[in-house]
Amino acid sequence: MVQDTNRGVQSRTKTRIKVNRLFFVIGLLVLVCIFDVVHQRKTFMMQMKSNKSRCEKVIDEMNLFQIPDEDIIDKMDNNALYLLFDTYVNLQQYHCCNLTRQGPKQSSGKNICEDYFFKPGSKCIVYSFGSQLNFDFEESIWRSFKCEIHTFDPSMPVEGKTLPTFIDYHLIGLSGKNFIQTEPEKWRHHDNPLLKTWKMQTLSSIMDTLNHSVTTIDILKIDIEGWEWNALPDMIKTDILRHVKQLCIELHFGYSFKYQTTNGRIKPVFTKNTWGNVPIKNQIKLLKQLFNNSFRIVRNEPLNWGTIKIENKVIRILNE
Repeated sequence: MVQDTNRGVQSRTKTRIKVNRLFFVIGLLVLVCIFDVVHQRKTFMMQMKSNKSRCEKVIDEMNLFQIPDEDIIDKMDNNALYLLFDTYVNLQQYHCCNLTRQGPKQSSGKNICEDYFFKPGSKCIVYSFGSQLNFDFEESIWRSFKCEIHTFDPSMPVEGKTLPTFIDYHLIGLSGKNFIQTEPEKWRHHDNPLLKTWKMQTLSSIMDTLNHSVTTIDILKIDIEGWEWNALPDMIKTDILRHVKQLCIELHFGYSFKYQTTNGRIKPVFTKNTWGNVPIKNQIKLLKQLFNNSFRIVRNEPLNWGTIKIENKVIRILNE
């Protein structure tokens, strides 16, 4: 998603400062890259003119499809919510002229916008939540931008592991509150041992601990297996995302699933629980809140891991 050039239409006549956030959606497992930057309108328009020969596509903000109001969402059944989600995340609400892939094409890589105001600078900082000791994304970011990189994952022990020298690794998970998780749930199908207790913190607490409370985070990558819905409300409430230029987030929509092996084949099996234990209606409402905070979708690429069929329409569970 792209953020409107202002934080809301009403503020357009009050200030010349603009805030742009882009949003790459991956989604019913939706990967979202969000970009946030403050700049003056005149400078922005001059840059757009200079890019015109390379980037002609302009999206009409006034004709964007929008999620309905909360009172309407509350009256929708789950089928309608799935269809609404599928329609919404497959929109392009901002056109990035300089889109690059950091890491491989599969889910460990992420799309990054390198347009003028969104490209990581010379002293860039990157937060990467969820790695399972896979550092393809971080390695690509390091080669491209030489950023200060912080990787967070509380799930797996690192004793005896060789970690890249260009990252700071933290055994911390992202959450909507600060607590110790004593019964972590195994979701992915793998044989790697998991730690028995996880330290969980909010994004604002983590940034404060690292002395980044008023520092720009150039790229915030979140891939935390459905618990993004638990962490997002605190980010929106505290307005901590105002410090983030790009957010790449994998969204898991609707009911959760686990991988099971049957006759030697791995397949997803749906459970009775929603991702992050957040109701489906609230997941949709969070997407609307992001839109109301000026976030706009940039790109969505379906992945071939799990689908659900509603009204003869196949909806992919994982999208990037």
